[in-house]
Amino acid sequence: MNPVKEKWNKILEIIRPFIEKTVKTIDDLNLGRSGKAALRKWAANEYVNADLDNLEDPYTQKFLEFFNKYYQAGYQGLREIDVEPSDVDAEFAPFLRTEAFEAGQKDAERVKPKVLKDYPELKPAEVKPEPEDAKRTVSKMETKIEEPEPKTAPVKEEAKPEAVPEVRKAAISDVTVSTAKMTNGTEWIKLQSPYHPELPSKAKRIGGKWSSEYRAWYFDKRDEERVRQLAQEIYGTRGEGEKVDVVTVRVNLDNVEGAKGSSLFLFGHEIASRKYRDSKVRLGRGVIILEGGFPDSGGSNRNPSLEPEKGTILEIRDVPLSLVQKADFPLEIVSEVKMV
Repeated sequence: MNPVKEKWNKILEIIRPFIEKTVKTIDDLNLGRSGKAALRKWAANEYVNADLDNLEDPYTQKFLEFFNKYYQAGYQGLREIDVEPSDVDAEFAPFLRTEAFEAGQKDAERVKPKVLKDYPELKPAEVKPEPEDAKRTVSKMETKIEEPEPKTAPVKEEAKPEAVPEVRKAAISDVTVSTAKMTNGTEWIKLQSPYHPELPSKAKRIGGKWSSEYRAWYFDKRDEERVRQLAQEIYGTRGEGEKVDVVTVRVNLDNVEGAKGSSLFLFGHEIASRKYRDSKVRLGRGVIILEGGFPDSGGSNRNPSLEPEKGTILEIRDVPLSLVQKADFPLEIVSEVKMV
């Protein structure tokens, strides 16, 4: 098993009671001062809108499970990147994970809890140097016994990786356009998708209405084709569950306008974000840093900033080819490496 996954599974044994506890009051979550403040703040956010006065509401329960998982991981000293995502994660903006995680870290620093005391196997093993007097010495009179070299099987030539340019097919599963039937019998077109800063204004231009209860945009049924075109424009899919051409790209942030803001959206998704001046930059899914990076702090308290180092290059995976072709900055499409 992957060491990181194994560590997460063991730590999950510790925090599972806190995550899966039936919540009747906020106190059931075992949150500290920072955790409670962050929970109330983001529950009232327009893109969450969870009703903390009605904790039996299914959507509110999902938000509490989501928040508590990342909060407890931060409280217990786990890295945010090691937390395994679940189905409920897709319903909330990525930056909320960092908010809950950092709230847990702050409360942990305040009370200095006993972390993983009962799980010493999670701590790195100490390698003690061999004592000098334990080393075996050979006297001049000692006879050296030569042992025959063991016979080894002929080594088969390993397959060499070859760069094979190709365009893969994949479904953009977090974007759907469907028909929703209301209790009064009327039908609407429903768009569910991750947050994107361009979506609200463009959705409203074609009569879209946001539902905080169902976390979706609703449109007149006669505008279905316009809604699908909007999804195609922003996310690279018509929301029909169809598989689209996707590629892996590399982007030098020196060439990207807006890379110094608090968040960066490219190809329909959030690529990187910094919520506060002193919070670390969080990368989106499928994004890795190849060169350069981001400082631990950037911008001001009022206006945090990514402030990437000069020459920072990101690799972004599973990008719809249709969005790549519309990019107004230079980029590199990476060839897939296959064993042949």
